[in-house]
Amino acid sequence: MVIASLSIRKVKALSVILLVTQLVLIGFSYYYRGMASGELQNISTASGNHLDEYLFRLQHYDRLEALLGYAAAGVWLLTVTILNVGKATKLVWAQVSIVVPMMISFLLSFF
Repeated sequence: MVIASLSIRKVKALSVILLVTQLVLIGFSYYYRGMASGELQNISTASGNHLDEYLFRLQHYDRLEALLGYAAAGVWLLTVTILNVGKATKLVWAQVSIVVPMMISFLLSFF
């Protein structure tokens, strides 16, 4: 089985790639959450002509934020599954790729 025979070098490379992917997805999700928040603030000052435009953008940014968050969670589950099946969870980079995205998401939830 390919996954069960992961070398340390392959685990490190896979862990770094998955970690960067997760952090990029989390970062863009947080960015679009900020964009949606800005559009929500614009709604209170919008005139009748621009209200539907602001609502459309709010809904669009909200959907993007949710989808990127789901994608980051999916990559995290993929990381945990591959590293557990490959019995590589004792390596430092494997642990970093599992724990760091959770901590970043937790810390960003306060802002």
